[in-house]
Amino acid sequence: MSEVQRGNTVIEAKDLRPGEEILWQSATEPCGKQIIKSWIITTVITLALVIACAAVIGSIQFKLLAVVAVVWLCIMMAPVQDWRTAKAQQYAVTNQRAIVVQKDKTMYTMELGKVDDVQIYRPSDKENCLLLGSKTEAEAKNKLRWLAGHPLGTTFSEKDNAAGMVFYCVKNVERALSIVSKGC
Repeated sequence: MSEVQRGNTVIEAKDLRPGEEILWQSATEPCGKQIIKSWIITTVITLALVIACAAVIGSIQFKLLAVVAVVWLCIMMAPVQDWRTAKAQQYAVTNQRAIVVQKDKTMYTMELGKVDDVQIYRPSDKENCLLLGSKTEAEAKNKLRWLAGHPLGTTFSEKDNAAGMVFYCVKNVERALSIVSKGC
């Protein structure tokens, strides 16, 4: 297999080691209900704070409203940015490694032999995620989308020895689990 393509992301033969072959791959699938929930909760909390402040102060002050609006906007954009990063990613499992390829073609890898734990995590009905590495489970509950784009233990210069990964909203997650489980 010379290359595997999914959307705009490509794993080329030159990126594989000798004897390495792709056994499973997927890209992030649409599952944005978590973002909508986050927006609703953030908006309700923000409005409650504005109403509470207005009740205490007696009126809505422009400076206070401006600060609240800026904070609200930043909070609203965070899950969108995480989602944009995650949806452009491709995930693959070879006979040697787990791989995350980002939109800019940056590859993060984790040796299958170093995967000390692997499990499926379903935060909702349509979110089928694969957690690789025992350290990932504790972190994943709070920052699932963020971890999908930032594998644990990696840096800008060191991308080949991740300590944990999240394959976010992927198809056929059971197949990936089976392959990784056999390799670790």
